Amino acid sequence: MELNFTVETKDVLLDMIKRHNKMYRMGTPEISDAEYDAEIELLKTLDPDNEWFKHTEPAFVPETRKRALPIPMKSLNKVKDISELKKWYMSLGLKGNAGVICMPKLDGLSLLYNELTGEAYSRGGIENEGQDCTSHYRASIQCYNPASSFHYTFGEFVINRSDWEQHFHGKRSKFTGDIFKSPRNTAAGLLNRDEPCDYLEHASFFRYGVDESSLHDYNNFHSLVISINKSIFTILLL
Repeated sequence: MELNFTVETKDVLLDMIKRHNKMYRMGTPEISDAEYDAEIELLKTLDPDNEWFKHTEPAFVPETRKRALPIPMKSLNKVKDISELKKWYMSLGLKGNAGVICMPKLDGLSLLYNELTGEAYSRGGIENEGQDCTSHYRASIQCYNPASSFHYTFGEFVINRSDWEQHFHGKRSKFTGDIFKSPRNTAAGLLNRDEPCDYLEHASFFRYGVDESSLHDYNNFHSLVISINKSIFTILLL
């Protein structure tokens, strides 16, 4: 991995990571996702046992939007190759014939949605606390409610390819004057703003395992699922 920054000490690098993490969670990211991932990878190389990797940094949530989550929302870890996925599988102590269901993690912000009341939450604060995103969800005209028998669903608040290219890519925010950095950062920033805005009409919500039809404009979904399933099948045989 080629890094476009240098650091003098691990402490300086860790301070950079903490700052960039905080700014991202506040909805005002200073760097791209790729740059942040590069910082994390460098810290793993310099200090793989650093305490940073042993806890989940709570997201900043203003008191006016802080809510107790009706059911837990857990954080996710990234895997970049099959060996990491196999290591995770083995760490669970599963038997060789155990089945695992895998789906792609979309590049957006995780939401918990109450299908009965229309309330929406993102993760934030301490354990089992979240951020009320109900009014932001309702401001997105692309977020719809499929016929479902579920009470709660988990999903991803995203900006799809065509909307990103048409409404955000290379353009500046009318609120900050900064150029939109990426679909994920933009989606997070829109949800973390205290008040909903008209940019939200270009965002959408994909429910994991419920409505594949809402995954429009993600052309590689089918091939990605096939690839993941083949990889899992190989792991189960090993």
